[in-house]
Amino acid sequence: MKLAAMQPYFLPYLGYWQLLAAVDRFVVLDDVAFIQRGWVNRNRILVNGESHLFTLPLRAASQNRRINELELAVDASWLKRFRSTLRQSYQRAPYFEETSALLDPILNQCSGLLLPLLLDSIHAVARHLEIGTSLVLASALDPDHRDHGQERILDLCRLENATDYYNLPGGKALYDSEAFQRAGILLRFVEPEQTRYPQSSGQWTPWLSIIDVMMHLGRVGTRRILLRHRITETEQVCHQ
Repeated sequence: MKLAAMQPYFLPYLGYWQLLAAVDRFVVLDDVAFIQRGWVNRNRILVNGESHLFTLPLRAASQNRRINELELAVDASWLKRFRSTLRQSYQRAPYFEETSALLDPILNQCSGLLLPLLLDSIHAVARHLEIGTSLVLASALDPDHRDHGQERILDLCRLENATDYYNLPGGKALYDSEAFQRAGILLRFVEPEQTRYPQSSGQWTPWLSIIDVMMHLGRVGTRRILLRHRITETEQVCHQ
């Protein structure tokens, strides 16, 4: 059973979706601390051919609060500006209409708590890209949440009877492969490739939000490049 665990991000880059598609079960880490200037409520798109960071406004956001406690502070003027930015930036992209039809219902839900919006956006994009991986909230799976960091991940693996734990390359600095081996779990990493695709700017800017990929490649083309990654692993597991 292949498992991954990650914070919920708002319309994240392609690698997030490659990780989601590579596993059987995806644990949404909704009960961990919010990271200021992280990717939970931010990402990048192209504006006038340049990388542009957009941010979902939050109310009283703090690293002392968990993701599932945060509330959106999105108002009508922010939504209007963001929709206008998307239109001005991508209206000539080949799949603007198709991708806008996906994004509009997501953006219409920008009120109340942050977590439902993040979950709805993940589910909507996953359905669009035909990713059938099931999602579970860490707060539901492990409500006591006694451990942190690597030990929390190992706890989640045990609760889900995982044989393989998948992560993105950033996890190489976070996890001790020997600890996973002792637990009988194979530690694997999804290594996204920088797949160039035509962008409206005429130059190449990698690792933008999935918005940019879908605007330029559409559903079918985006599904095709979901497969363009490598799976690397640690040494073979020593079962004990």
